[in-house]
Amino acid sequence: MGECAAEASRESYFSAYSLVCSAHDVTSQSQSSLSTQPTENRMLGIAIRLLAVFFICIMAACVKLAGDEGVHVVESLFWRQLAGLPVVIILLHWQGSLRDIHTNRRWSHAARMILGLSGMALNYTAMTMLPLAESTTIGLPSRFLAPFWRQLSCASRPAIGVGRQW
Repeated sequence: MGECAAEASRESYFSAYSLVCSAHDVTSQSQSSLSTQPTENRMLGIAIRLLAVFFICIMAACVKLAGDEGVHVVESLFWRQLAGLPVVIILLHWQGSLRDIHTNRRWSHAARMILGLSGMALNYTAMTMLPLAESTTIGLPSRFLAPFWRQLSCASRPAIGVGRQW
């Protein structure tokens, strides 16, 4: 690419970036009632994501071992959910937002719960029926297909510059 084309490309990128940033500033000011968003810390975010992947791998191995020992998938799901509940309640209490839990969209939350629980049950069942490497390999495309599914399934679109919609 020539020097002029590279310069034009950089200028168009920065002008688009400034447009998105200014739109974000406008929406941020109009949404002052929302809680403050955390500042961006890429290295901490990467470290936390890697730690999460590590724990998910350990969970998958434990589900596989439990399934090999004869523990039913429903029992694994029960103990996973029961172990997570106190952690969430303690974190909410620690942040002082335990009393802020309420919703006007009960049916949406119920549908999300059913979909999440069904997906987890099917994932755990697949882990017990397949070798762990094959189950993980088959599940890899879900990370790439999720953004496309979101675009197809969401009726409302967020405003430009609100959040990161890459």
